[in-house]
Amino acid sequence: MENVVVLIVGVGPAGLATAACLSQFSIPYLIVECESCSASLWRNRAYDRLKLHLAKEFCELPHMSYPLDAPTYIPKTLFVKYLDDYVERFNIQPKYLTSVESSTFDDDEKCWSIMAHDMAKSTIVRFTTKFLVVASGENSAENIPMTPGL
Repeated sequence: MENVVVLIVGVGPAGLATAACLSQFSIPYLIVECESCSASLWRNRAYDRLKLHLAKEFCELPHMSYPLDAPTYIPKTLFVKYLDDYVERFNIQPKYLTSVESSTFDDDEKCWSIMAHDMAKSTIVRFTTKFLVVASGENSAENIPMTPGL
């Protein structure tokens, strides 16, 4: 069982931004992703001519602006490159091919217990974490944990 302070589920823009912000405060985290790459929706499921529908100023991730010469509406290829550059700049090291199967909160220990499937090794891995960030994207199947008061 691996014990981490923060577990981030998802390596899209929200998960990457969370990881970068935690890094800025030297808060340890682990970031996992069920796909084999970051921003898989943008890389594998978006059409090539797609552009962000908001101006770049509204789509920047924390602590890193777009280049000054970037177009107002960022095309898919530049957005994916921006995300790759973001991963490199903040030294984000995702654990790919790791699918979270369940999460339960332990009231006594005040921590989350996570069971995940490491698809690369075909094994089950377990994590405990004080904080769980679900950044798996709006297209993921929802799985809302049963937490009293939530």
